[in-house]
Amino acid sequence: MENVTVIQSKLIPPVPQETYMRRSPFIKKMNEALKRQVVLVHCGPGYGKSLGLSQYFRDHNHLYSWYTVTEEDDDIIPFFAYLTASIKRIKPDFGKSIDDVMIPSGFVSDEEIQQWLALFINELCEITEPLVIIIDDFHLVDYVFQINIFMERLIKLLPPHVRIVISGRTRPKWTNLLKLKMNNRLYELTKEDFVFSKEEIIVYLEDYFQIRLNGDEANEIHAVTEGWAIAVNLLALQWSETETIKQIIDPAFQNVFDYLSEEVFKRRSEEEQEWLLKFAIFPNFSYELIERFYGKEGVCQLDNIAAEHAFLQSLGDNTFRYHALFAQFLKNKWQEVDPRKYAELNKRATKHYLEENNHFQATYHATLTDDQPFLADILTKTASSLIRSGQFDWFLEVYQRLDESVRDAYYSLYYYEGEVHRYRAFYEQARRAYQRCLEHAEEHHDAYFISRSNAGMAHIYLDTIQPALAESYLIKAIHYSQVTDKMSEKERDLLKRQFAENLVNLGRAKDAKIWVQTEKLDASILREGNLDARIHLRMGKLEEAENILLEHMGEKAKLPDSHREANVLLSLIYTMMGDLDRAIKEAELGIKSGEERKSRFVEAVGHTRKGHAELIAYPNDLERAERSYEKAIELMEQLKVSRTKAEPFMGLVGVKVRKRLYDEAIQDGNYALKETAKVNDDWLSALIMISLGIVHYYQKNFDESKRHLLKAERAFIQSGDLYHQMVTYFWLMNVYFQEDDRKNLRETAKSFLKIMFAENYQFFLLKDTLFGPIDRHLMYPLFQRVNELLPEEERMKSAAGLIRLKEYEGHPGYQIYVKIFGSLKMAMSNKYGPELEWQREKAKEMFLYFLMNRDRYIPKEEMMQQLWGELDEKSADRNFKVTLNALLKALEPERQAREPSFFILRNKNMYRLNPKATIITDRNLFLEHAEKGMKHDDPKEALDQLLAALAFYEDAPFEDMRNVEWLEQEKSKLENKRISVLERTAQICMKLKRYNDAIAYAENILKIDPTWEEAYRILMMAYYRLDNRPQSIKWYEQCVKVLHEELNIEPMPLTTDLYHLIVHHDDWDSAQN
Repeated sequence: MENVTVIQSKLIPPVPQETYMRRSPFIKKMNEALKRQVVLVHCGPGYGKSLGLSQYFRDHNHLYSWYTVTEEDDDIIPFFAYLTASIKRIKPDFGKSIDDVMIPSGFVSDEEIQQWLALFINELCEITEPLVIIIDDFHLVDYVFQINIFMERLIKLLPPHVRIVISGRTRPKWTNLLKLKMNNRLYELTKEDFVFSKEEIIVYLEDYFQIRLNGDEANEIHAVTEGWAIAVNLLALQWSETETIKQIIDPAFQNVFDYLSEEVFKRRSEEEQEWLLKFAIFPNFSYELIERFYGKEGVCQLDNIAAEHAFLQSLGDNTFRYHALFAQFLKNKWQEVDPRKYAELNKRATKHYLEENNHFQATYHATLTDDQPFLADILTKTASSLIRSGQFDWFLEVYQRLDESVRDAYYSLYYYEGEVHRYRAFYEQARRAYQRCLEHAEEHHDAYFISRSNAGMAHIYLDTIQPALAESYLIKAIHYSQVTDKMSEKERDLLKRQFAENLVNLGRAKDAKIWVQTEKLDASILREGNLDARIHLRMGKLEEAENILLEHMGEKAKLPDSHREANVLLSLIYTMMGDLDRAIKEAELGIKSGEERKSRFVEAVGHTRKGHAELIAYPNDLERAERSYEKAIELMEQLKVSRTKAEPFMGLVGVKVRKRLYDEAIQDGNYALKETAKVNDDWLSALIMISLGIVHYYQKNFDESKRHLLKAERAFIQSGDLYHQMVTYFWLMNVYFQEDDRKNLRETAKSFLKIMFAENYQFFLLKDTLFGPIDRHLMYPLFQRVNELLPEEERMKSAAGLIRLKEYEGHPGYQIYVKIFGSLKMAMSNKYGPELEWQREKAKEMFLYFLMNRDRYIPKEEMMQQLWGELDEKSADRNFKVTLNALLKALEPERQAREPSFFILRNKNMYRLNPKATIITDRNLFLEHAEKGMKHDDPKEALDQLLAALAFYEDAPFEDMRNVEWLEQEKSKLENKRISVLERTAQICMKLKRYNDAIAYAENILKIDPTWEEAYRILMMAYYRLDNRPQSIKWYEQCVKVLHEELNIEPMPLTTDLYHLIVHHDDWDSAQN
C-alpha cells in the first residue's frame, strides 16, 4: 500500500504513567473477554480505555498488534494500510501479498475491498500462534461506510486463533453484533467496567498520591466524579493538605473536567502555561519536533512537564500526546489567551509539515489559522497527495470551509473536487467541477489546468465506457499539455497512452499502433493494462499478443485489470487459435484470480472466455458453454455493467446457432450489437457481425449473411485486424460457394489464401477455432471447388496439401454424430445437427454393425447372417442390397446416383466404414471421459470428467434395439463401466466431503446391482460422517440381507470391519483424534 505513509507512533500502545493503577475486576473481565473472538470496549472519554488495554497487554503474554486511529484515517485506504502495518510491526513477514497490491487511482470498489479482505484473511491464516488485533479510538472512523463494511466482513471470516479488540467512545453500529452475541463470539466492556468504586478511590489516592481520605471524603469524591478516572486524577493533582474537598470543587460548576483542568492550568507558572499551550499546537510531538520548532528551551520544558504531568501520554520513542480531553481544553484556551499567535504558530507548523511532505498535517494546521486564502493555497499544494492516499472525506471537509469567492481565486481546487467525485462515481458532480475549473483556467489562459480539466472530463467517459465521448477531450488535454511547462513528461506520456487505449476501445487498433509509434511511447507505459498486447490482439497478431502476455505474466501481478487481465486475454487468443485445452486452463486461472481477489468483473470475463473455449471444445455438450455465458451475464448484471454483456451474448449466438435456434441466435446477436454501439467498440461489433453472418449462412439466408460479413470486413480493414479479415473471407467463400457465384468465390479465395499464408494463420484450416465452421469438414467440398477454380494458384496447392484434400475427395462436408444411449439417433455434424432420415429401421442396425466393427472390412455374408440369419440366402441378399441403399441415402442424401460413397467403402464383397470418415458417438465420449476421470490425480478434475461421462449415459444403451442379440455383449460391457464410474464418483465425493452426493451415487449403483458391496460401504461411511450412525448400521444390515438372499454369501471382511468400527465409534473417534 505504497501511497500511504505510515506514522509508526500510531502503532505503539500508550505507555501508562507511574500513577496508573491495575484493577483486579478489569483484569478478570479482560481474561474472560479474550475467550471470545470479538471484544468491544466502549464508553466516553477519560475512563482509561486506552491505558487499561495497554497495561493489560503489557502485563500478559499475548502476541498483539496496536493501531490508534486518528481523524485522517477516515477512508478505507489509510485505515487498511495502518491495520496491515500494525500487524507487520510485530510480524515482519505479514502482508507480503498485500504489499503487491497497488492503491487504486480512484474510489475503492466493493470488489477491491473484497480482494483486500481475502488477502488479509489469508495472511492471518499464515500466522500460526494466537494473535490479538487491537484498534483504539475506532469512533473516529465509525461513520465511514466502507470501513464498517470491511470490519463486518473481517469479523465474519476471522480465523479461530485471532481475536480483535475494538475500543472507542461509541458502540459500532454493525449489523452482525446481535448474531455474534447469540453465538457467544462477542464480549463487551462499557463505562461500568471502568468507573472507580469508592474503595478504589481510597486505595488509588493513598498508594499513588499519599492522600489519606476518611469515609465522608471518599463518598464526596465518588459522588462528584461518579468514578470518572480522569476527574479523580485531576483532583489528585491539585490536592493540598490545607484544602478540603469542598474548597477544591465548586458544586455549581457543571463541567467537572473543564473546571478541574482550569484549576490545574491556573496553578502552573505563566511560563509553564505558555509551554503547555505551545505543545498543544501538535496532536503528537517528539523531542526532535519540539527542538526543531521551539529550540532547546522547548526540549527542557517538555522534559519537566513529561516528568510530572498526568495528562501527557508517552507513545514510546520519545513521542507524546495530550489526553484528548486536555488537548481540547488547551485548544479552547488558546482562543481565550491569544488567537492571533495561535494562528501564526499553526502557519509555521503548516510550512514545517509541507517541507516534511506530511500533507495531511500541513492541511490540518492550515485549517486552524482562520485564514481562508492561506488555507486554499495550502490545499492546492496538498490536494493531489490527499486524494492519492484516499483521504476524500478530509479533502471535501476542508474544501467546503472555503467561500465560493476563495474557490474561484484558487480555481485548481475545482479540478481536485472533480477528481474526488469521479473516484466515487458521482459523475455529474465531477463533470460540473471539472467544467468550472476549465472555465476559470481558460479565463486565465492556464494551459496546465485546461489540459487537466479536459483529461478529467475524458476520464468520466472512459470510466463509464463511452470512448467516443472521451476522444475530443483527450485530444484537447494532449494539445494543452504540449503548451505548458508545468506538466511533466510522464504526465504527457500517460495522456498519450490513454488516447491510444481509447483508440483500441473504439476498435481502431491500427490507429493506436501508429499513434504509439509516432509519439514514441516507452514500452513500460504500454505494459500498463496490457495495452501492448491488446493492440496486437485487435490487429489479429495473435502469436505476438500471446508472447507479450507471457512476458508480462513473468512480472509482478498487480490489481485485477478488468478485461485486460493477462489470463483471460490469453484464453481468448488460444480459442481464436484453436488451442482449446490451454484456453480453458487460462480462463479458469482468470476466474480463480477474480474469485481470490474478489473482482467479479475479472471473474465474469473469465467465465465468458471459458464459454468460448467450451463452445468449441465440447460441441456435443453445449450446455456447458451456455452455463459459462449465463454465469458471466449474471455477474455483469450484479455489477450493473450492462455494456460489458455484449461478449457473452455473442457467445450465446454461437450456442444457439449450433442448436439450430436461429431466431434466438439473431435476437442475442442484435442485443449484443446494441450494447457495443453504446460504447462505439467497432472491433467487437465486427466480431458480432461475423457471428450473425454465420447464423444467416446456416439459415440459408445468404443475402443477410453477406451483408453482415461485408460490414465486418470493412471494420476489420479499418482496425487493421488481418486475422478476422481472413475469417470474413472464409465465410464469404462459403456463401459464394452455395450461391455458385464462381467469380466472387475465386477472388475472395485469393484474398483468404494471401492473408493466411502471409500471416501464418494456417492453423485456421487445421484446428477448430472460435469463428471457424461448426463442422470443419465443411471445408472439403468448399476447397474442392476452389481448387477447380484456381488450378495453378500455388497458395491453393499448399492449402490442399495442408488439409490433405486429395485424400478426402468426395467428402460430403460433415461428420456423423451417433447417440446410442436411449433411443438411437444419428445426426450431421454433432448431436444438435440435422437428424439423418431413415427409410428403413434395418438400415440403422446395419450402420451399428459397421460402427461396432469399424476397424475392418466385413464380409457381406457375415452381415447377412447377423442381420437376417433366419432368412434364406436369396431373401437375405435382397434385403442386404435394399438396406445398404437405404443406409447410403441416409448418410449422404446429396450423393448423385452411381457416385461412390464417402462413408462406406467396398472391396468386392466386403464393406467397411471409411477410416477417414469422422464418426462421433456418445458411447466413445462416455468411455473417454470415464477413462480420464479414473486416471486423474486431482479429485476435482477427476470428478468433472466422471460427471461429464455420466451426462452422456442418459438411458440404457440401444433402448430401441432390445432384441438384437449381437448387441447384448456391448450393452453388458457399458453397464459395468457405468457402475465403475458411479463407484469412483461416489468415492471422490467422499474424499471431497460431499457426503450427500456420495449417498446419491451409491444408491444409484444399488438400483442397477443390489449386490454391489462397495456401494454399501460408501453408504455406511457417508452416513457415519453425517453423524447418522443408525442409518449407517441399517445399510450394513441391508447388505447382509441382500447378499444372503441373492448370492447366499456373507459380506467381505472389509465390510464387517467397517461395521464394527462404526458400532464402536467412540473408540474410533479417539483413535482418529
